[in-house]
Parts: sequence; C-alpha cells; structure tokens
Amino acid sequence: MTRRVHLSILFVILPFTLTLGGCTRAPSPEDFDKEKRHLINVVGLAAQYYTATKKRPKSIEEVRDWAVKEGKATEEDFNSTRDKQPYGIAAGAGGATVFEQGGKNGRCYLYQAGAFREVPQAQVADMGKANAKAMAGNRGGPAIRQTNNK
Repeated sequence: MTRRVHLSILFVILPFTLTLGGCTRAPSPEDFDKEKRHLINVVGLAAQYYTATKKRPKSIEEVRDWAVKEGKATEEDFNSTRDKQPYGIAAGAGGATVFEQGGKNGRCYLYQAGAFREVPQAQVADMGKANAKAMAGNRGGPAIRQTNNK
C-alpha cells in the first residue's frame, strides 16, 4: 500500500518538477521565433556598423546601405517579417534600440539593452514623436528614426 502511495506522489510531483526546471532555463537563440531572430540580426548589423564607422547610426537606412554595400545583408533583412515595414532604430547610451514600426495585433517587438520586449504600437509612435520634438529643439534625446517607405 505504501508503495502505491509513493508512486502516486511521484507521478504527481514529477511533472511539476520538470515544468519548473524548464522555466528557469534562459532561452537560446534557437528558441526565439523567426521575427526575433530576424530582428537580432539587424541589431548585430547596427553594432558592426558602429564598429566599422565609429559613429552611431542616425537611421536604419544608414545601416542598411552600409550592410548591403559591404555584402553583409540584403535590403529585405531590414524589414520586419510580421508587418513588412522597415525597422526603426534609436541610438542611445546603452546601444542601438531596434523596433518594429507596425508590429502585429497592435503590438511591436522592441530590442533594447540586450532584451526583447513587446510593446503597444502607440508606445513606438510616442517614441517617434518624442524624438521629433527633441530634434526640433536640438536638446538631444533618443535618436529614433522612423521611415515611411511605401
């Protein structure tokens, strides 16, 4: 009887233990979905651009033109796989922030300071407005550039 109880407890506890063990593991690049891998490639190209030119990118087009010229990427590499729009980029003290402009279902992926986030599309639009205001006043602020390629 006690053996059955022990086995029953084992079958109840084991799945929870395995589940918790899986939750504590950091995701590997293979675990990211297609868009996240695509976006992290652009972040890497922005870092290579900075290393090669010794200047922060002012726009995604600047990085794209350099990467295509160097044979490191194609123009399509700089468009989101979800919304088919060019990514936006912001160069800040912590490095480049790359983000989707349209996203999917009102949510945009954003890569900043080594981490992915999914933010409301309105937040990305607000970032663009704040950048335009900062640039108009020449007070600095985040260098966010959005494009309207059609």
